[in-house]
Amino acid sequence: MCAVATHWVDPANATGGLDHIGSQQPCIDLYGQLLPGLTNVTDRIRYYSFYPWLLKAIDQRYRNLTVSQLIDLLRKSECLFALAALRHSQLHTPTEPHRIGLVGYNTLQPASEELLQGGEVVLSKHATRDENAPERYFKNKYGGLGQYYWATLSGLGILDSDASTGPRFRGLGGNLADAFGVVVSSDAFFKSLERDRLTATQLDQLSGFCPCQLAQNAPERDLLLDLFFSLSTDHGLEGRKRRASLGLMLAIADCLSKQIPPVALTENLFRAGTYTSSLPSGDPLPIASTFADAAKGWRTYETNELVSLAFQAIFWVILDRLRLDGGRIGGLPELRRWFREQVVAPSFSSLSDISFDAYLAGRRSQLPDLRDWEDPSHEIYHAEAILKHVAQRNSGLVHSDVLGSAFAILANLALRDSGDVDPYAGFVHRPEYFDYYRIQLRSFYSNVRGDWRTSPLADLVVELAVDWCVENHLMVALRKLRYQSDDTFRIRPTEEGFVLRAELPPPVFTNPRFRQAKQALQDLGLININQPGLTALGHDVLAKLG
Repeated sequence: MCAVATHWVDPANATGGLDHIGSQQPCIDLYGQLLPGLTNVTDRIRYYSFYPWLLKAIDQRYRNLTVSQLIDLLRKSECLFALAALRHSQLHTPTEPHRIGLVGYNTLQPASEELLQGGEVVLSKHATRDENAPERYFKNKYGGLGQYYWATLSGLGILDSDASTGPRFRGLGGNLADAFGVVVSSDAFFKSLERDRLTATQLDQLSGFCPCQLAQNAPERDLLLDLFFSLSTDHGLEGRKRRASLGLMLAIADCLSKQIPPVALTENLFRAGTYTSSLPSGDPLPIASTFADAAKGWRTYETNELVSLAFQAIFWVILDRLRLDGGRIGGLPELRRWFREQVVAPSFSSLSDISFDAYLAGRRSQLPDLRDWEDPSHEIYHAEAILKHVAQRNSGLVHSDVLGSAFAILANLALRDSGDVDPYAGFVHRPEYFDYYRIQLRSFYSNVRGDWRTSPLADLVVELAVDWCVENHLMVALRKLRYQSDDTFRIRPTEEGFVLRAELPPPVFTNPRFRQAKQALQDLGLININQPGLTALGHDVLAKLG
């Protein structure tokens, strides 16, 4: 007799999920290597000095705190920091960067508005850890520090990473704490924490805590400048990469401000500029040798982004068309036949019998200059067209347009193939890293130079849609189900064939930390806030970078 044990199996957690075909992860890895020390959620760098100051001040004021008591103080302090900044924004120019990216902003903003009516705000009501309290500002028990900043600050040597003892400042954190303390009143801050109930007048005494004050505090600002630009301290390989990428952003912002009319640096201009090495005018982007490796790295990232977006668009087309046709289909063979007849044949009616190689030969004479990114045939233009078409779709009538733009992107990239042995030269990956991600530059260029050349165009489009997108999605979804217990299937395999899920993933670019980096440069007083170009300090730092 064998003993039999029965266990309940929890159902998978159905989620919308991200990166349904695994094409974005290589892009995320690239920008992570290009711009370390910032993340997509470290929105204000004044938290880099506020947290060590807070932890050092707590050490000096309180003895033998339990971890639970430390957490309560930390949560109340984050609320107070945000409220001080929100109050400061009520009294000064709204366009100044007072409240952008504050931890707990969404919950605390209504509370700050009550102050204008002569009311009070109760810190403990918002800092509570009660999961049922509607006023609670943050779910993570360590607040925004735990959710957003702790890992990053630990990696930079500012805080300890031991969660069992709670966060502690260390190394550079001590210097940042002292510098932050130059312009703030520790007594006023902790008296406010202990008072718990605060009025607008009492918050006015804490204006020095507003993130906008960083640029006015030279000791604190200079330490952070050195951290991000390695002006006097070598912060290792990551520090040098961070310095190069941020310096490249300053250089591009400076060039854009000299256009006629002057242009402010945006993410789209940064993407297009680094990919094409040119300005909106078409003039070459002058890249100093100091930033050459960073510029090459960002071009690799943007090339990977274009490949990713093109495949996401193809995946969206096959799912959205299936939605219009009832959302069910028998299996992969039937899916191939259906997609060929219903989508590929109408979209490529005059070209379906020629080879991919012949298709490229026909397009070569029409390939726009790389710098002419506003040409309707340019891959940058096609990428923007995909995003617009998907956002404004009308009963599936845009499927041919989206599919055509996606394939045009891939064709342009194939025609611009430089023949590099390794498109990821300069980046570091584990040997097996790309085994998990089929859609990436190595596999793309390998196929462009190999099997795809002789493939009939119609066969290739079907292969990209079904094999590279749908089958790849099933593998990605199975992996997430296995390791994360998340059900992210957009098209579910059943005994009766494939069944479409309700929500379709639109094609999107990844977030390369540009917004956070630009905000950091503004907070440090290097980039003008309300007009294009650099400040005097920004020009000084750019000159020091070479």
